[in-house]
Amino acid sequence: PTSGLINILSASGFNKTIHLSLVNVLGQEIINQTWNPAVSERTSTLDIQNFSKGIYFLILQSDDKKLYFKIVKS
Repeated sequence: PTSGLINILSASGFNKTIHLSLVNVLGQEIINQTWNPAVSERTSTLDIQNFSKGIYFLILQSDDKKLYFKIVKS
């Protein structure tokens, strides 16, 4: 659960572009951005403080791999 900030940390040495998406339970994409840990910081922060309480899904995609995380905004 989070009240507003989601911190995402990449593995050291990971140098591929990551596509970040935050989707609500209705399937609407709320956040859509790209992040390259090799060019910027190894940590990316998403601020969802002004979003409604509820369940969201964070999708991280790099090349042909996708990771899904369930986020509970309290």
